[in-house]
Amino acid sequence: EGATQQVTLAHGKEPGLLSATLPARETGLYHVKDGKQEILVMAGPGNAPEFRDMVATDKILAPYVSKSSGGIFWLAGNPTGPDIRRTDKDGTQHGWGWIGLRRNEKYRVTGSEAYPLWPAWVAAFLILALMMWAWRQEGQS
Repeated sequence: EGATQQVTLAHGKEPGLLSATLPARETGLYHVKDGKQEILVMAGPGNAPEFRDMVATDKILAPYVSKSSGGIFWLAGNPTGPDIRRTDKDGTQHGWGWIGLRRNEKYRVTGSEAYPLWPAWVAAFLILALMMWAWRQEGQS
């Protein structure tokens, strides 16, 4: 949540160690630091679905890929990656060696305007003033 809390450390069971216990209100990552050192601590179940098997395989990804009409491409077979093509909303989204980016027309640019940084007379004045200053500096050397 971004909230901070200060904790007073007490002497631990071993000499030179300080410790504290703080109950975690929510599961997730907690950022613990003492000014110089910092660490991330996970609070919650260690067997959460996202931590059960951290290696991506066809078996794990297949349900998600089928729901999204996507495809699975491994870089071992093609180190440069698959071709990326724009596809229609209802068209095929993948094929042999390519994946599609669906063109769903969810945005539309209706106009664009450009404005000069300065009016032309200000730019001309600055350029002329800079040239005169450079000429004067050169003449004094």
